[in-house]
Amino acid sequence: MRIFTHTLHALLLVTCLSQCRTSPVEKNPAPQLQRYVYLQSMMGTRFGITLYAKDKPKADAAAKAAFQYGVDVDSACSDYDVTSELMMLNAAPPNQPFPVTPLLLDVLSRALEIARTTNGAYDPTLGQHSANWRMARKKGTLPSPEKIAQAKAASGWRNLIIDPDTRAATKLNPHMRLDLGGIAKGYAADGMLAVLADHAITRASVTAGGEVRLGDPPPDRSGWNVGLNTLDADHRLSPATLTLSHCAISTSGDLYQSITIDAQRYSHIVNPGTGLGLTTRVSATIIADLATLSDALATAYCVDPALSQPKVRTLVILEQPDGTLKRIPSKNWPVPSPG
Repeated sequence: MRIFTHTLHALLLVTCLSQCRTSPVEKNPAPQLQRYVYLQSMMGTRFGITLYAKDKPKADAAAKAAFQYGVDVDSACSDYDVTSELMMLNAAPPNQPFPVTPLLLDVLSRALEIARTTNGAYDPTLGQHSANWRMARKKGTLPSPEKIAQAKAASGWRNLIIDPDTRAATKLNPHMRLDLGGIAKGYAADGMLAVLADHAITRASVTAGGEVRLGDPPPDRSGWNVGLNTLDADHRLSPATLTLSHCAISTSGDLYQSITIDAQRYSHIVNPGTGLGLTTRVSATIIADLATLSDALATAYCVDPALSQPKVRTLVILEQPDGTLKRIPSKNWPVPSPG
């Protein structure tokens, strides 16, 4: 079966043009601003910053500070680094409050709120399922029924308690393992854009794999150009361009992360109900005010394409029983320009 999704190849597709909220092109742009591009690998992907500044020293200092913020988020939220704060929380015993830093407390709080509003379609407590699927990819075999049952017993966002007063997290399920992979990159992108603004640089974009966070548009432009590679009902490539700024856009799907076992293709995205990767082909692109939200919701809409989140814009491509692909845009999805 052919692969499908519409992806944000962020570092290649984010250039100049348009915006999420309508505003006129500036009559007096600042021609002295110069464009600078920075790249750095972290969180298992490549982050990119495109910004406009008056001079290189100012741009370099702002980009360095922004990347450092991303490193700080990774140090707190990684579930690959055994020394990360999240992994220390994972190793902590259940039913005992575990003190966390304000950064991790904020990420966990936002993750739980999104879990609540999506009724668990996004769930930061599915780390045992994630571990099962990493092993499945390595060995080429499905997790055993016992492993799946253990992962289910250890999961459940309602069994993670966050206390903002004591800045502590309590896991109520034994062996609960948290996985913030569906929100941490978006959270980092939001914070990195804020760091750039602290350095008086607002004409900027931050990309983190499939997450894109956009600030003010480039000089003499109405925003940033974001390219989407979608497929139509007959699996033909249908590129398009959205013109966006002051928002975030994220895509999730199985284009790059999937495994095939016994002739069945499984997504890297786990269905919380089955404990197995999704088998119906689906991708979701979300436009929201913050990348923290668009990142997590892109996963949630893959798990439950029928979700309703009126404050965001959504485009789901879903496989039909006859094998064709159906585009399901929200009513407020922007009309793209031809690719």
